[in-house]
Amino acid sequence: MDRSARKLFRFYFSSLLLLLLVALTFKLTFLYQNRNLFPVFSTGKIFTTFVWGLRFDLAICAPLSVLPTLLAWILLRTGRQINIGVLLLPSLILLSSLHSADLMYFDESGRHLSYEVQDAVGDMGSLIGTGITRYGGTMSLGLSIMLLGTFFSFRLHKNPGPITTGTKPGKRLEMTVLGLLLFTVIVLRGGFQSIPLASLHAYQAGDPKLGVFILNGAYSAMRSGFSSKKVRRVHLPLVADLPLDEKKAVLQSLYPADELPVEIKQVKASDQPNLVVILLEGWAAVGMASYGHSRSTTPFFDRLRANALTTDDMIAGGHRTTEGMFSTFCSSQNPLGNTIANSHLQDFHYDCLPEMLRTRGWATAFFQGTHKETSGTGAFSQKLGFEQSFGKKDMPKGRFPHNYWGAQDPDLYDFVLTQLQKMDKPFFVGINTNTTHDIVLPPGVTAKFGLSNEVAKKESVLYFSDEALSVFMDAYKHSHFGQTLFVIVADHTSGPQPTRLDHYRLPFLIYQSENPLLTGVHLPVTASQRDIAPTVLDLMDLESPSGFLGKSLLKSSARRLADYYQDGILGWIEGRRSVEISVSNGEIIDCRERAEEWELVPCKAQDEDLRLNALVFTDYNQSLLFDGKLNTFADLQ
Repeated sequence: MDRSARKLFRFYFSSLLLLLLVALTFKLTFLYQNRNLFPVFSTGKIFTTFVWGLRFDLAICAPLSVLPTLLAWILLRTGRQINIGVLLLPSLILLSSLHSADLMYFDESGRHLSYEVQDAVGDMGSLIGTGITRYGGTMSLGLSIMLLGTFFSFRLHKNPGPITTGTKPGKRLEMTVLGLLLFTVIVLRGGFQSIPLASLHAYQAGDPKLGVFILNGAYSAMRSGFSSKKVRRVHLPLVADLPLDEKKAVLQSLYPADELPVEIKQVKASDQPNLVVILLEGWAAVGMASYGHSRSTTPFFDRLRANALTTDDMIAGGHRTTEGMFSTFCSSQNPLGNTIANSHLQDFHYDCLPEMLRTRGWATAFFQGTHKETSGTGAFSQKLGFEQSFGKKDMPKGRFPHNYWGAQDPDLYDFVLTQLQKMDKPFFVGINTNTTHDIVLPPGVTAKFGLSNEVAKKESVLYFSDEALSVFMDAYKHSHFGQTLFVIVADHTSGPQPTRLDHYRLPFLIYQSENPLLTGVHLPVTASQRDIAPTVLDLMDLESPSGFLGKSLLKSSARRLADYYQDGILGWIEGRRSVEISVSNGEIIDCRERAEEWELVPCKAQDEDLRLNALVFTDYNQSLLFDGKLNTFADLQ
């Protein structure tokens, strides 16, 4: 190997080592910040899992090392003079930025960055603003690690000096480049395995609960970023090869024919009531008094809930707005850990509530306080059937300055009321609030719980958002829009939660002031976001389409089903019992039972039935979703 080839070889592997150290520093930071997730594991178990997971760290660091190496090769061949340490700087910046963003995102959502990174460019200003106000420490840490990496990069490559040496590179230089490229491909694939390394493989080593630690957040983000919006189906073990007849037998037991009776019919189709669905941005049930929280953060919602149709629990269909919209309006299961918005899956036909009502004469519109194309939400709402879509750019200057994402809720509600005056009746509008997208109160607004720490800020902002909802409901009442059905539910939760299940527990109610039969109806069940659209159609005496997976809350004998998915773990709830299952091997991780709250309990033989139900239900519906055949779901009957 000639001198130029040796220099290139050393540069690649010294860069790889430095980037790996940066990645591992972030991983240890992640472990420390989320140490409450791993209390039952010994240090030895965490260490061995850490070593097994190095393949993910190498898989992100290797391509970030080979790119500056290729640039160095070009410079060697063209005879350019430059300090070799400069070439690694873009990779250091990218790696540190992705890891910092992942630390913040995991704290917010309880899962690593994935497809969301594809929409980051459009919301970059909002993301940076939120990072500064809420995660200044994390951003400072990321910047410090990046600067340290830059310092060591220059120190590490100080002795070799400039990239050129005055001697002409030999023929072995290209052979070295090809060898390094081949090595990078092998590392990127996770070794000499037939199936390329994927994020889901992180849950195959040790205990699945350690999967979130094994997976490199920057790798997860980069892999999703280069997926060309191609959402990949998660294949489940054990049931993938189960005969279709056996799958249908399980599904028929989950959807028995005796679910036809309806307890009450509140609204006749001929009445054609207005429908207002308010998606409360990021509200989590565990942070509200009517769901057991110690402080009265949402007094208006809690009072309204006591006089509405509600349930013990409502389980979210995902962790982003578009995921919540698909579950709420289309009564469907999302692709596991992903959204159909801006992916190839959105091109299939779906029967969704907005389109159904629009074709029956309802005027439809969707409002959001953010930019209407944040994460593609505005266009996605129109894909689901809303005729018009409005965002912060469509609103006049309001009473309050925007937060980092957009208009505060009072100004959003004011705009909605103005637009409703112009719409034909009956109308169906969706409203995605925005105040709780941030933890910034407008100037002059009193912080109910102070601003001394992040929890206090979050609760004060939540209280302000609840007040805005109260004012809107009162103003709506005095605007005489006529008979209206209100569905008020969070789109998803946000922020750290005590358990994985709590990440998906939403506030929910259906309210109609003129309807005494909907007053104080508290159903002691755990429902799914998928149940909302069938319930609305039942209230309007309209039939649900064949592709709806949810069940009307008015069906007296319904077998209640709810599920959630997070980082390789599938949660399943039937009645008062829940199980969490590893999708990598199909094993039950833990079991819970609901008394006053969801309590961790020993697993029983009956939980094996729940496990099979969860895997069969999810595998069958994911196959229909990815084949574009959701409307054939009713065929199982």
